[in-house]
Amino acid sequence: MLGKSYTEEAPVANGSNKETQEDDENFATKASVLRLTLIGIIVITPAITPGMAMSYSSIAVRQLPFDLYQSSWFASIMSLATPFGNLFTGFLLDRYGRRKSLILSVLPSIFGWFLLSLYHVPISTLYLGRFLTGFALGAASLPSTVYLTESITINHLHLRGSLSTWTTLALSTGTMLTYAFGAMVPCREVAAIGGVLSIISLVLILVFIPESPVWLYRQGRIGDALVAESQLGISQPILKAKQVRKASVTESVHHLETEFSLRSFVDYAKKIQRKEVYKPLIITISFLFFLQFSGVYALSSYMVDILEVRSMKFNPYILAVVSGAVQCIGVVSITFIIPFTGVKKLALLSSSGVALGMLGLGTSILLASKSPLGQLVDIMHVLSVWFTILSASFGFIVIPFSILGEMFPMGAKSYASLSLIASSTFNFIILKIHPLMFAYYGPLVYYVYAVVTFSGVIFVALFLPETHGKTLDEIKNRFRYSTDLLNENEEA
Repeated sequence: MLGKSYTEEAPVANGSNKETQEDDENFATKASVLRLTLIGIIVITPAITPGMAMSYSSIAVRQLPFDLYQSSWFASIMSLATPFGNLFTGFLLDRYGRRKSLILSVLPSIFGWFLLSLYHVPISTLYLGRFLTGFALGAASLPSTVYLTESITINHLHLRGSLSTWTTLALSTGTMLTYAFGAMVPCREVAAIGGVLSIISLVLILVFIPESPVWLYRQGRIGDALVAESQLGISQPILKAKQVRKASVTESVHHLETEFSLRSFVDYAKKIQRKEVYKPLIITISFLFFLQFSGVYALSSYMVDILEVRSMKFNPYILAVVSGAVQCIGVVSITFIIPFTGVKKLALLSSSGVALGMLGLGTSILLASKSPLGQLVDIMHVLSVWFTILSASFGFIVIPFSILGEMFPMGAKSYASLSLIASSTFNFIILKIHPLMFAYYGPLVYYVYAVVTFSGVIFVALFLPETHGKTLDEIKNRFRYSTDLLNENEEA
C-alpha cells in the first residue's frame, strides 16, 4: 500500500513542480518586461522638454514684448535648428554610442531653457534659446528609438507595436506640460521648469541607463556588453552574432554612417535614381508636406491665442491643457488601433478628421462676428480645436514619421533624413507665416488648411502603401517592380 501510494503521488508532485516552474518563469518574464518598460520611459525622457519647446511659443508670445513679426520668428526659429540636431546625433550614434548620444542630446535643451528663463535680455538671446531647444528636438528622438529597438524590444517583440509612439508620446506630454505650467506661472518660470526637467532627465540617464549591449558588442567590447546586459536585466541573451546582425535599427544606423563617410556624392546621387529609393522619398516628403501645411502644428504653437474666446469665462490656458491631454490620449490610442486598421486606413481617417476640424474652426471664427449665438459659436470653436487635435494625434502626426524606417530599404535609410529636413523646412514656413496670414485673411486661413488636408486625404488614398504586417523586402519589392509611383494592386 505504501509503495502504491508513493507511486501514485509522485506524478502529482512532479506536475506541481512543473506548474511552479512555469509560474516562476511567467513572473520573471513579467518582471523583466516591467523593468525594461521603466528603462524605456527613462530613455524617452530627453524628448519631453523638446515637446515643451514645441508649444512654448503659445504661452510666451502673449507675455513677451514682441510685435507680430518677432512673434512669428520666435515660434518658427526652432524649426531651423531641428535638422542640425538630426545630423548631430546621426553622426554620434555609431562613433560614440547610444548612451553618449542621449546625454549630449539633453545639453542643448538645458542651455536653451536657461537662456529663455532670463529677464532683461535682448531678443537675440531669446531667439538663441529657441534655436537650442529646436536643436534638442532634432537630437533627442533618434538615439531613443535606436536604444529602445536594440536593447529592449529585440527580445520582446510584443512591445514593438507601441515603440513608434513612445517618442511622440513624450513630445505630446511635454506639449501638455507647457500648457499646464503656463496656466500657473509666467513663461520665464516655465522655461526654468523646462531646464530643471532636462537636468533630471540627464541624471536619470547617467544613473540608470548603460550603454547599448549591441553597440558594445559591435565595438568588440564583449565584457562591457555582458555587464550592460546584466544591468538592463534582459532575460534572454542578445549578444549572439545572428541576432545582432538582425537588429534592423543598428544596421540602419551603420548604413547611415557608411552612406556619408565611404561613398562619394556621385554614388549617393546615383542610388536615388532607384525606384525603391526615390519612390518612398517622394511619398514621404509629400505626406509630410500635407501634414505640415494642414496647420496642425500652427495650432500647437499658437494654441492659447486660438482658444481665447470672448463670451466664455474659461481660462484659455486651461482649455490648452485639455488640448494637450486630448493629444496624449490620441497618441496612446494608436497602439490599440493600428492592429485593426493598418497604417493606410488610419491615416485616411485621421487626416479626414483634421480637414473637418479645420472647416469647423474656420466657420466658428467666421460666425463669431455675425451670429447672435455668441456662446454657442465659441463652444463650436473650442470643440473644433479639440476635434482637430484628437484627429491628428491618433495618426496624422505620428504615421509619417513612424513609416520612415519601413519605407526605405536597407542600405538607403539615410535618405529618410532628406524627408526630415524637408519636414522641418515646411514646419518653419507654416509657423512663420501663420500669424501673418491670419492677421490679413482671418478665418480664410483655416479653410486653406482644410483644402490642403483634403488634398492630403486624396494623396494617401492613391499613393500611401500599407506597411503594417509587411516585411521590409515586400515593401521594397512593391516599389521596385511597380510601374506607377505606387500601384498597390501590382504584386512584386
